[in-house]
Amino acid sequence: MTLNEKQILFTELQARWTVWCFDNGYPIILAEAFRPTWVAEEYARRGKGIKNSVHTKKLAVDVFRTIDGVVTWDLEAYEPIGEKWKTMHTLCRWGGNFRNRDAVHHSFEHNGVM
Repeated sequence: MTLNEKQILFTELQARWTVWCFDNGYPIILAEAFRPTWVAEEYARRGKGIKNSVHTKKLAVDVFRTIDGVVTWDLEAYEPIGEKWKTMHTLCRWGGNFRNRDAVHHSFEHNGVM
């Protein structure tokens, strides 16, 4: 699958997943999708990400889960939406499963990067 084909599929699945979140009582806020390379490099320098982030390939989105209109950072609150995301395609990855947990991160694997 080419990068453009992955981007198209990722965008479609992300849209379907967003609707699923709202339909199932998990309101979310879009936080970050595309990340320019210079931003990824700066985040990596600060220890808050990786230089070759799939955000730079338009294959990741960070979302904030809300409860009663307030953003939560509770990992357990993100589990239902993260687990749903992983079922949508074999390339779907959820940051809540990463060694350095990142519950807000939902992505497609690309060239070994998640």
